Amino acid sequence: MTELTTEVRDAGRVRRVLNIIDSSGLRAANLRVLDLASRTGAFISALSDEGMHVTGVEGRVDNIQHILPHPNSTVIHADVRDLLTVAAGPFDVSLCLGILYHLTLPDAVQLLHDLATVTDGLVIVDTHVSQMGISTASLDGVTYSGSFYDEGEAPTLWSSIGNRTSWWFDEPSLLRAMSGAGLTAATIVSGAAYADEPPDRQWFTAWSTP
Repeated sequence: MTELTTEVRDAGRVRRVLNIIDSSGLRAANLRVLDLASRTGAFISALSDEGMHVTGVEGRVDNIQHILPHPNSTVIHADVRDLLTVAAGPFDVSLCLGILYHLTLPDAVQLLHDLATVTDGLVIVDTHVSQMGISTASLDGVTYSGSFYDEGEAPTLWSSIGNRTSWWFDEPSLLRAMSGAGLTAATIVSGAAYADEPPDRQWFTAWSTP
């Protein structure tokens, strides 16, 4: 199979997000959307064009410089771990796409709690999940299954910020973490968002009513 470009993958991921929002019963126009780890702005541009008001949070200046300005969007240079400080919401839809698996277990669990706090509506998570379940880790009396991931010595535009090792939940543990954070009706989205999406990449939806 030919490897797809980042642009083609992003187009598939954008279509999935729009389909999830549409099927949830939310009206696209004027929705307040939070986009965590916005990278170069694929979701900001696409959702802003649909009439949504998008707030992006991106930790790397190099990425922000590639985000096209849009009257419906705001981009904040910040670490997602400072979410409650920089973007209090409330948001109708929060996107946690491609970032959860770059965090340590405590930071990942905290981010889910923060998403529940700032969202009054739909939360969409796109993340790598551990299919091995070879490790367990406990936090605040709760034991999670998954695996530790080595982010590498040299930071890249695709790696974590500030932590060498991250945590990948397995599916049951992630669903448990989402529920424990106050996110309700957490559900796995079936199927692939794009042709060569790896099998350990999974999408989840949940709801929050702060």
